[in-house]
Amino acid sequence: MDLTPILQKEPGKDVTVAGWFQNEVSVEAIAAANPDLILVGPAQEKICEQLNKIAPTVRVPYGFSAFRERFD
Repeated sequence: MDLTPILQKEPGKDVTVAGWFQNEVSVEAIAAANPDLILVGPAQEKICEQLNKIAPTVRVPYGFSAFRERFD
């Protein structure tokens, strides 16, 4: 899976990519990761309910652009 250049450098060998904020994600891979919190973008709107059963899920109403400024 292609990741943004920012994240391409970061994941180590033990990291499994379950998807990307602006694309479809693997619900099974997310569940297997046992997350404490899930952040989803507009692309995951249809599966928010499923993800919320795995962990608290926050829907971010905008894409990944300018994420640093927006998450502040």
